[in-house]
Parts: sequence; C-alpha cells; structure tokens
Amino acid sequence: MAMLADAVKEFDLALDDLSSIFDFVRAAIRLRPRLSGMLRWESMGAEEKTLVDRFLNQQTAEESLLYRGMVISLAGAFEQFIRRILRASVLSI
Repeated sequence: MAMLADAVKEFDLALDDLSSIFDFVRAAIRLRPRLSGMLRWESMGAEEKTLVDRFLNQQTAEESLLYRGMVISLAGAFEQFIRRILRASVLSI
C-alpha cells in the first residue's frame, strides 16, 4: 500500500505543478496586452527594454498551443501514475 500512496503523492505533485503553470499562462496572456501602459520605460535599461519589447510583441504565442502542451504533460503524469499502480499490483501478487 505504501507504493500506491507514493504513486498518488507523485501524481498529486504533478497536478499541482500543472495548476501553477496554468495560472501563470493565464495571467501572462491576460497581462500582456495591458503591460505596456503599466511600465516605467524610462527607468529600464536597454537589456530590460529589449526583453519586455520581445515579450509584448509575441504574436505567435497562441493560448491553445500552450494549453495543449499542458494536456500532454497531464497525460504523461497520468500514464506514469497508472504504470506505478500496475507495477505495485504485479509485485504484490
């Protein structure tokens, strides 16, 4: 049973990570169009301006593509979870 508890714990941690990433992506997507007016451009150095400008001009970052990657990560975590359960079950026979 300890092996199953470890599998559940690992899967739960993977879900927590995905939840944090989902929150970040959602915030970044909502913030990007509003960010330019919120920044103090005059206090930034050249490197920071370049980085912010590159972020603001990202037109290819589609929300659906980012979420697809997270679904793939979720599927991988679930597959690992099932594999651990099966392995523990076979070993206990």
